[in-house]
Amino acid sequence: MKHYLESSAFIQETTSKMLQFNPMELAFRSYEHMVHFPESYSPQERENIENTYHTFCKRLHPSIDFEDFASAGEKIALVKHARYLPVLPHLHTYVELFYVFQGSCTHDCNGQVYQLSRGDFCFWQYHIPHKIQVTSDMDSFLALNVLLSPETLEGLFQSILDENNVISQYFSSILHGHTSHPMIIFHTQSDPDVEELLCMLYEEGRLKRPYYQSLMYSYLMDLFVCLLRDHAHQVFTDTSYEKPDSFLPVLQYIQNHYDTVSLQEICEKYHYSPAYLSRIIKKYTGSTFSQIITEKKMEQAEHLLSHTQRSITDIAQELGYHDASHFSTVFRKHHQQSPSQYRSHTEKNLPGAD
Repeated sequence: MKHYLESSAFIQETTSKMLQFNPMELAFRSYEHMVHFPESYSPQERENIENTYHTFCKRLHPSIDFEDFASAGEKIALVKHARYLPVLPHLHTYVELFYVFQGSCTHDCNGQVYQLSRGDFCFWQYHIPHKIQVTSDMDSFLALNVLLSPETLEGLFQSILDENNVISQYFSSILHGHTSHPMIIFHTQSDPDVEELLCMLYEEGRLKRPYYQSLMYSYLMDLFVCLLRDHAHQVFTDTSYEKPDSFLPVLQYIQNHYDTVSLQEICEKYHYSPAYLSRIIKKYTGSTFSQIITEKKMEQAEHLLSHTQRSITDIAQELGYHDASHFSTVFRKHHQQSPSQYRSHTEKNLPGAD
C-alpha cells in the first residue's frame, strides 16, 4: 500500500470522480425533481425529461446479465451504484459485491432487510431477488458494485483460501443459499486499505490498460485477504446486528490449531454445546469436525513429505499423532498408499528427477 497521505489523496481523488453524475443519474434526478416541483418546468421541458427517463427505464430488467455492464472478455467489472434509481426488485446472473463509501441504505435481500452504512462491505446469495433503498442524502451517497461470475469468485476463494478451504466452504454455503442467512457483511469501519484497493480496482476498470483484468483479479485477492485477516471479527450475517457472527472465528481457530484442537476445547472457548457445534459445522461446511481435522492434517502431511526429508515419526508427532503407526494407517486410508510410498512417488516426479 502507498504511504498514508498519498493513499488518502488517491482515495479522495478517485471517490470525487465516482461522485460525478452520469447521464442515467442526471435523468432520474431530473425526473424526481420534476415530479415534486412540476411548476418549475415548461411543458416542453417536462416532456423531454419524461422521454429521457423512460429511455433509461427500458434498460432496467428484473434479471440483469453480466454482459449488461462488462465488455467482451471481461471477468470482473466495477459499476457505481446509480443514484435516484427506481427501487425495483431484481436479480443478477452474476455475483455482486457491494461497498458503501458514503451515506447509508437498506438492502432487502430475499425478504430480509439489512442496514448498510459507510464502510460496510457485503455480498449475498447468488441469483436471488433484492433491492436497495438509499436512506441518506441522495446526491452525496456513494456505493460501488464489484461484478464477477460465480466461477471467478470460486477461483478467488480457491486461490486465497487454499489452506483455509473450510472457510471457503462457509462463504460458499451462504452464497449458494444453503443457509437461512442470505448476506455476509464486513463492518470495515472505512479501513483505508479496503478503500484503496477498491479505488485501484475502479481505476483499472475505468482505464482498461494492458493486463488490467489480471491486475484487478490480483487486487480482489488482496481485498479478500484484508477482509479475512483484519475484519473477520466484525462479520454479520443476521439482520439484527446484536452481535457479530461468531462462526467465522471458530473456523479460523480450527484452521490455526488443527494439529491439537478438540471439539470440547472449541465449545468451551466459544460457548457452544458439542451437539450444536457439530451440527452447524456440518451445515456450513458439508464436513464433520473430525473430517475437517483429518483433511487439514493430511494436507500438511503431503507438504512435509514432498518438501522435507523429515522422518515419518517426526511428521506424525507434529501433526498430533501419538505414534507413526497410527499416522501411517490414517494416511494410507486417505491416499491408498503409505507415507513412504507417497514420498517416493513425489520425489520421482520432482523437476530434474531422474
